[in-house]
Amino acid sequence: MNADGDETPEAAYRLLHERAVGQPPTPGERSLSAAQYDSARADYLAEKRIAAKPGAAIWPPTSQTLMKRLGNGSWSTAMTSLGLTTNSGRTRGTGSFSDDDYRSAVAEFLDAAADGDNRSVTSDSFAQYIVWAKARSSEGAKRPSGAAVRQHFGGWETAKTAARS
Repeated sequence: MNADGDETPEAAYRLLHERAVGQPPTPGERSLSAAQYDSARADYLAEKRIAAKPGAAIWPPTSQTLMKRLGNGSWSTAMTSLGLTTNSGRTRGTGSFSDDDYRSAVAEFLDAAADGDNRSVTSDSFAQYIVWAKARSSEGAKRPSGAAVRQHFGGWETAKTAARS
């Protein structure tokens, strides 16, 4: 809680911005990044000897909480709601992979799952896709994450159907 007893996400941002930059945020000013905010939060909690406990709400909240409460899941939107600007990143909802990339990755995975000689893939489950995609990516063959595939297609079964068509 800040000195005024204000526990809002806005007050949390103001406090941590001031600690990180040395002055309060002003409208139109460039915001901290989510990583900078979380770093300032960690420093603040350590200084105040506040330990996070499972299930306990700790103030100031994480950047994830600010994104949820102020920005519908987006740091940029959350900062805009506070009157600040952010560094331009990728457009929300766009990623590194095209629709063909998603379809190809799932199709490749399904082929590996159907190959009885492939011991690294034991089923065509979502959990197995996650393991497979991480392994392929670590080998240098970048593949969309399981979460990205599910988000892109709206579900795992839909992704498998799309890859087979």
